[in-house]
Amino acid sequence: MIYLSIGHDPETLTLSGFFMKRITVLVMITLITLSFAQTSYFLTGYVTNEIDEPVEYAIVNYPEKNITVTTDEVGFFALPVKINSNDQLVVQRIGFADQTITVGSSKTIHITLLKEPVKMNTVSVSAKPISGSLMNNEYTNNNSNSIQLLAEQIPAVQIRSTGSLAGNRSFSFNGGPSNHTKVFFDDVDLTSSQNGVSDLSQIPTALISTITVSPLPSVFYGSGAVDGVFTLNTNSHQSALHATIGGYGFESIHAETSLPLSQWKLNVSIGTTKEDGNFSYSSGDSTVKMQNNYFDQNWLFGSLKGSINNQLFLSYFNLLSIQDRGISGSLSFPSPTASKQDTLNIQSLSIGIPFDYGHAKLGFTRRRSGEFYKDENPWWPIQSHHALISDQTRFNLTTTLTSDLYAQSLAELKKEYIKSTEVGNYSRTIFSTSVRLNWSLLNTFHIIPAVRYDHLKDKYNEYTNDIRISMNVLKTGKLSVATGTAFLYPGFNDLYYQDDWSSGNPHLKPERSNYSSVEYKQHLNQFGYLSISYMSRNSQDLIQWQPTDSLEDAWEPINIAKTLRKTFTFSGEYHFQRSPIDFNWHFSLLDPIDKTTNKPLIYCPDKIGMVGIKYSRKFFRTWGQVHYTGAHHYTVTEYNSDWVAVVKDKVLDGFYKISIGAEYDIMIRERSLSLNFSVNNLLDEDVRTFADYPEPGRVIKAGISYRIN
Repeated sequence: MIYLSIGHDPETLTLSGFFMKRITVLVMITLITLSFAQTSYFLTGYVTNEIDEPVEYAIVNYPEKNITVTTDEVGFFALPVKINSNDQLVVQRIGFADQTITVGSSKTIHITLLKEPVKMNTVSVSAKPISGSLMNNEYTNNNSNSIQLLAEQIPAVQIRSTGSLAGNRSFSFNGGPSNHTKVFFDDVDLTSSQNGVSDLSQIPTALISTITVSPLPSVFYGSGAVDGVFTLNTNSHQSALHATIGGYGFESIHAETSLPLSQWKLNVSIGTTKEDGNFSYSSGDSTVKMQNNYFDQNWLFGSLKGSINNQLFLSYFNLLSIQDRGISGSLSFPSPTASKQDTLNIQSLSIGIPFDYGHAKLGFTRRRSGEFYKDENPWWPIQSHHALISDQTRFNLTTTLTSDLYAQSLAELKKEYIKSTEVGNYSRTIFSTSVRLNWSLLNTFHIIPAVRYDHLKDKYNEYTNDIRISMNVLKTGKLSVATGTAFLYPGFNDLYYQDDWSSGNPHLKPERSNYSSVEYKQHLNQFGYLSISYMSRNSQDLIQWQPTDSLEDAWEPINIAKTLRKTFTFSGEYHFQRSPIDFNWHFSLLDPIDKTTNKPLIYCPDKIGMVGIKYSRKFFRTWGQVHYTGAHHYTVTEYNSDWVAVVKDKVLDGFYKISIGAEYDIMIRERSLSLNFSVNNLLDEDVRTFADYPEPGRVIKAGISYRIN
């Protein structure tokens, strides 16, 4: 496997940015030229088995044009040619019965393969809405320039941000800390081993097609999957050029192309995003100017997927993103001269082998990042360097044991490295193995137990387990219950950080949690679904940095915090049969308690909700959504006359945020020119997630996309 080397010193980072900017124009011209010779994908779909598990490496053949594609890790496929109603597809997979499918008028289809080798008559299929459940939810990106708008579709999710586009952004799920939510880009873990958090600002939003959410911990993901797992999927399947401008100096341009090469598919995307980012913030009767918020991102992505034969499949991708950003600081401690240059390079190579009774997959991934922080304040100049590498080898085996029982097993080896001015030079090796069984009784009752063992060399041994049970009720309803355990290893910062005010603690224990959940979900045939769920989660030994003296001159992390979080969620969607209007909504009540103080967890809202509407015609689409975030509790530290620190409780008011958008397609010689317009935070509300870090107000964006049809 070949890895792209990235420098981590400031000079190399600067040269990388210089090089990236110079090649962007040349590559875009090449992509646009190639795109005139290509066609975009006109039919997409998912292939699953009888219990809605994705079928990997299924072969989808379109005999009319002699074109063959294969499904990916989530059972997704895309055909690169126009397909007419009543045309047929032939779907094959070793271990499943062949199916001949007659396509309807929908552009997205769901195909179910049966394990029994029975001859099937020709069947017609139509689009199947993807809806939420305790097992797996998928949310589609309708606005390629806002990860925030996409996240607002997900129940009980909050994006925690430290300012404008230049600030770090991360997921918080069910009121938990950001390091309790595991985030993947396809199959690469984005978690920084330094602080345990995935910074979403490093991932170009234009690459995110959907977000797949598993709202429960899973033993298959190990450390950090305490609240759940989010996977950012990039299913690039078109040739197009996109450009967007907007408020606060926002500019974005990216090009993409998809080249079908017999049994292979090559995707290439490249882009740049810039923003001035400075904005005014009202504080009482005065207005504060938040400055030094510039953001400059350049990125390049490429992937290659295909089959060598019907029994060997390969998939490879590489993403390089380079960020140069200002660090404005907080209201209390502004930093007008601070900046950060950071790079992220993630790569993945996987080999899949299907066989009669399942499939095997061998994967190699690497996450490599470099960060250079500096503050040219003449009174207190700072320079800080951090370089991290995470290499992971994973082997998955899925085997059908009987017609009602199949097993999934996993063995993985992970090596993490850090070289940092504040942390030092360290590495650690983690070995993990897990087994999960899936037993189905009459296709109505399912039991899924799982166990996992993790060994961090010379330091920790962790055993985790979970069990999920579901049963079909009332014809189209499903009742699901689950219970299990999860854990989180301390990050390198927690263990080894060292400066004039803080010191890590190498004796920290892993954080541990246990949870239980129940959900009832009622499908409304093709019209949508309704879902009601409840979840309770206990966590202990949480790592908390605290002062070691009354003046807060020195800080150290210890295992002290305990939390109890309860979440009640109601969600659903409805598709009108005779109208091009869709509704979706969710509402969550959160009761997060810090058991060490019996007070609400800081910066966790007590309510999260959203109502969205979409209207689609052939050439016109419009949408709107209202998102509500409830009151936040937080604390401030003040000093009395004796310079003794006093902690005071405060409340940050809740807010409604309204966003709207529209898109109009113009056909020009069988090619599509799309005009789009969006307004995020229409009423210009104060939408802070942290009291000391205000956010920009109303954001208006307009864009154009040229797609080759």
